[in-house]
Amino acid sequence: MLIIVSIGLINRFNGNDPQTVTENVDVDANAAGQVQLVEQEVAGDLQENVDIDANAAGQVQLVEQEVAGDLQGALATDVDVNAAEEVQLVEQEVAGELQESVEVGTSSSFAVDYLEIAWTDLQFDNIPLVGEGAFGDVRKATWHESEVAVKVMKKEIQDSEIKKFQTEVSIMKSARHPNIVQFMGVVSRFPHPAIVTEFVSGGSLHDKIKTRRLSQGRRLSIALDVARGMNYLHCFKPPIVHLDLKSPNILLDSHLGAKICDFGLARFRAGTFIPSKYVAGTPKWSAPEAFKDEPANEKADVYSFGVILWELVTWKEPWSGYDPHQVITAVSLLNERLAIPANTCPELVSLMESCWKESPEERPTAELIVRTLHDHQRESGNLTIQ
Repeated sequence: MLIIVSIGLINRFNGNDPQTVTENVDVDANAAGQVQLVEQEVAGDLQENVDIDANAAGQVQLVEQEVAGDLQGALATDVDVNAAEEVQLVEQEVAGELQESVEVGTSSSFAVDYLEIAWTDLQFDNIPLVGEGAFGDVRKATWHESEVAVKVMKKEIQDSEIKKFQTEVSIMKSARHPNIVQFMGVVSRFPHPAIVTEFVSGGSLHDKIKTRRLSQGRRLSIALDVARGMNYLHCFKPPIVHLDLKSPNILLDSHLGAKICDFGLARFRAGTFIPSKYVAGTPKWSAPEAFKDEPANEKADVYSFGVILWELVTWKEPWSGYDPHQVITAVSLLNERLAIPANTCPELVSLMESCWKESPEERPTAELIVRTLHDHQRESGNLTIQ
């Protein structure tokens, strides 16, 4: 209104009719509006074109993603998932850091709450130790009214032993088999980190050999139990190599069923071999590669099983009268093996000799050992020729 009035006043001074001027202004405004509409339409068309281009680009991107997805799927089909997991385990094993998600420490746990056992929940019996080793002592205790065995780490343990402790827990909580001692839980907090397992009342096979003679049929049954437990470990994904398989680590229950225990030196075999720095054991039962600073695999356990089978056949201590250095010299340098009694069944003689082959590749698998012993048990049930 102010604009029209102002224009009207100006036109009066110029001699123009205000009504005419107003009409001209309305016409110009209409024209400007039409121009604006045209511009909006043009802009709308441009925006639509942009949107179309964006949609097209989006479709192209989706196509690219689908193609990439197809390629990834094809690759995933070809790549063995287990192999990928094994590669990851190799990296951890080489670094010496095969750990659970949370390390053992002053305020840590293994991040498996249902397996965590409070030290205060364990009531220890006033009896001598039921076992001892380099990393800890084994004591009998009661936990929730059940008898258990508790392997307690020594207080002066070093960081490297803590990592071994973590590996032992990782292996034991994964293993479930009638011929493997049952893992119950872990005390992961200092000052008493410990592994809790079932208590196996019959003691070790090593002690049994010293104190009580068993029938040949029972001894063959024990051999078969040990072979089945070993085969289970070797069939695990990735395979578990015990690396300290020996009669002191074979426990017997009240029915003389055998269970493999003590996984303190055990390792997951992530690659083709376990690096030599992790290969250890007890000389009287150890394979030659353990003495030669060579990498190892499941066949190291097979050699050790051959020694256990020899113990069951002879009911004697292996390499009696030899110290560890003499055993190492005899086995690794002189290629000597334990003497097998002449009256031993030929099938078992052949089995022991094959377990003790110098080359690990020539030794039988645990699965073949189980089949051989099972067949022999079914046919004769004896270890020696009567």
